[in-house]
Amino acid sequence: ETLQADELVTRVISDRDIGYRSQLPRQGSLAPESKVIRPVAELRDGSANMPDGTYLYVMMVGDEENMRLIHEDDLVREGVFSGHSSLVERSEFKRNWTKEWRDDDPEFRHTVLYAGELTYIDGEGVTMW
Repeated sequence: ETLQADELVTRVISDRDIGYRSQLPRQGSLAPESKVIRPVAELRDGSANMPDGTYLYVMMVGDEENMRLIHEDDLVREGVFSGHSSLVERSEFKRNWTKEWRDDDPEFRHTVLYAGELTYIDGEGVTMW
């Protein structure tokens, strides 16, 4: 079955000022001990003193020397799904930020610069970004 353009428009759940809504289950909060912040240098050289494994990470604007991380074993706890946004505090989210942002105001949007997944081995460092 081929959909017509007007049918597609009615099926898209979005708001042109905010963007597309996530189709994934809502993410829950994690216990503070599940989240770690480590200097990038320690992640690179293997001295971050973290369990081996795969981690989700975010690097925040204005804090490029550190990464916030969640180990793969902590991604689902008691039915709560977590992800990259679980590493960002509620106060760091800003709806409609593009309406107020100015090129000459680098402090306005304190949010995620990079997000991704990495593999870490203690004593070796990051083996995969």
